[in-house]
Amino acid sequence: MKRHFLSALLVSMSFLVLAQAPALAQDKPAKPASGETAKPEAPVAGPNAACDVNATVQQCCSAAKCGGDVLSNRDAHNCKVKSSGKSWHPAARNGQPAACQRM
Repeated sequence: MKRHFLSALLVSMSFLVLAQAPALAQDKPAKPASGETAKPEAPVAGPNAACDVNATVQQCCSAAKCGGDVLSNRDAHNCKVKSSGKSWHPAARNGQPAACQRM
C-alpha cells in the first residue's frame, strides 16, 4: 500500500513537471530572425567616436583635456592601465558637463 502511494505520487509529480515545461519555454525572449541583429539597450560610443563631456556614459579618451577618440567606457583606473588613455570623464548628470580628469 505504501509503495503504491509513493509510486502514484511520483507519477503525478512527474506529470506536473512535464506539464510546466512548455510554459517555461514560452517565457524566454524571442531571438531575432536571421539577418536581424539585437539592438543594444543603451547607445555606446563606437570606435573612433569623439569624446564628449556631455555624454551620459563615462568615457576614456585618447587625448588630453577629454579630446580625441573614445577608447573605452572603463573606469578611471582601467582607462589609464588597460586602455592607455590620456584623459577620462564620468557620465554627465542633470545636464551638467562632466569634469575632465587627466591620466
